[in-house]
Amino acid sequence: MIRPHTAEYDYICDTLNRFALASQAPVPVPDGLDCRAIESFMRINNCGQLFNYMAESGLTGCGDFSDWADPRKKTLLSNLRTLRTSARVFGILEEAGIEAVAMRGLVLAHQLYPDPGLRPMKDVDILVAPDVSKRLRSAMSAHGYEPTRELRSQIVYTIDGIEFELHLMLLTAKRYRAILEAGEFLGSRVKLNAREGDIYRLSPEYELIELVAHAFVHHELQGIMRVTDIALAMVDPDLDWEFVARWCDEKRLTRMYLFTLSFINELFRLSLDDKLRVFLKRPLSARRRGVFRSYSVQYFGGDSPAHYIRRFMLLMYVAEAPGVKFKQFFKIFTKRQRRDFFRLFNKPDLPD
Repeated sequence: MIRPHTAEYDYICDTLNRFALASQAPVPVPDGLDCRAIESFMRINNCGQLFNYMAESGLTGCGDFSDWADPRKKTLLSNLRTLRTSARVFGILEEAGIEAVAMRGLVLAHQLYPDPGLRPMKDVDILVAPDVSKRLRSAMSAHGYEPTRELRSQIVYTIDGIEFELHLMLLTAKRYRAILEAGEFLGSRVKLNAREGDIYRLSPEYELIELVAHAFVHHELQGIMRVTDIALAMVDPDLDWEFVARWCDEKRLTRMYLFTLSFINELFRLSLDDKLRVFLKRPLSARRRGVFRSYSVQYFGGDSPAHYIRRFMLLMYVAEAPGVKFKQFFKIFTKRQRRDFFRLFNKPDLPD
């Protein structure tokens, strides 16, 4: 476990800060830094490629993290191959008149990260409108591709060994599903003219909105790479913060976004407080900021039933609409939530 405000905690946060801001300032190496704890953090969070990149740039002072050079190269080659296959899939969809847009990993690896080898991804997420499922199947079938799995919310294909999830909706969680409409996000799509072929991405504003919704609603901010994605989207100099704030206000999602963005702003030390004031014209309250620790333990270790309860109470707080709050409350009685809660009583700590 790495506790807040220790040498190891500060070193990791400073490294994340330099990476997100593309800063060339060296990361300070505090006295007494335990590099084994840093290695453990990278292994548990699968983020060693990022630290290897920073060391290669001469910005870290805790080893070269060379063990991660080979995984980084493999990720690079895999992501380049995925980009080529994705361009082919987009070509099929465009030919059939089906609007589609890539989400998360594919676009982030090639657009926001300085090196595509820094962003591992298990699959490719593509959003389409809910009413195109029949045309989509026909178009893919005409090119020899049949679904490997069909769910209520997505149609899955495996092409060249790569899993493509074609989503018919942005979120599967019933309490938020109707708030984020696929058509609105598809309307913001922007063409990317890659050497491998054309693909489409969301506008910077909708990219940030989707990243936060996915990370918070589906994953409760678990995974350091998910919050790194959001940090990189937050520092985009062309991001229209006023648009994001208006969108959140209209959808009654201000609390969710203000909390998430404030948490990442503090974790990555981005100094974006002035930007975040567009949400409520004031910073997040000290009481809510106190819950940051209950989320950061998911990366640094030390999770407990008490932290779990604080996260659940935060989920109730961010559910602004009465209907959403009602559904959120009863979610605690699901089998999965009960299992996750009681597992914490016997969960071993993260290895040193």
